[in-house]
Amino acid sequence: MNKRVLMSVLAIAITLVLVGGATFTYFQDTETSTGNTFTAGTLDLKMQGGTQPWGDGITEAQWTMSDMAPGSPTTEWGKVSLKNVGSIAAHHVQIGCSYTVTEGAPFGDPDNVDTSLDPDSFAKYMVITEIKYYNTGWAIAITEGGYSVSGTLPAGYPIAAADWQITNSDGVSGISLYDLKYDPLDNLPPPPANGLGVYDFEMAVKFHQDAGNDLQGDTFNLTVIFTLNQDSSQ
Repeated sequence: MNKRVLMSVLAIAITLVLVGGATFTYFQDTETSTGNTFTAGTLDLKMQGGTQPWGDGITEAQWTMSDMAPGSPTTEWGKVSLKNVGSIAAHHVQIGCSYTVTEGAPFGDPDNVDTSLDPDSFAKYMVITEIKYYNTGWAIAITEGGYSVSGTLPAGYPIAAADWQITNSDGVSGISLYDLKYDPLDNLPPPPANGLGVYDFEMAVKFHQDAGNDLQGDTFNLTVIFTLNQDSSQ
């Protein structure tokens, strides 16, 4: 091959290699989006009863009876008001209870059992004569025979009729606080979010006529439990 031609070919090849391996710098401009936040909403159940103002729970007793005697016609009514000041709409309210017993004098004959070791044995004689759950537009009344509704309930209620009935499972006539503990009321309409409505709960309780000597002098300590739930699965 002619030297001049060979040199030309080599020059072209070197030029191609240099061009192929060359790097270039380009302009760019980057901007950012800041201040993005994700804040969880709240369910915030507030309660009010008696002279106690709105707050988280109530420490002032709403149900009190003294000198109870079997068969006494005395019935104690108590009332608690509820509202949801949180930002999230709840799905339903559940209402149940828990309790303890304080053993009192006399201990011995005829009160020969420490009822504090078995509070259920007292609870089954604390009879619920009626429960009312309501606001200004509707009311749900719950008794031993089931429940009744007056007015127009919020859309979607009742969810299931059995949720508003208390099963008598303690072997004593009438529904009791024992029954409410083990079969709490469920799927009740919840107060609307942002404190836009107040719902009220009332309950009447009396001492059963079949209560025995073992309960003499003892004190039944009741806690009523209100739970605001976000979802139907809860």
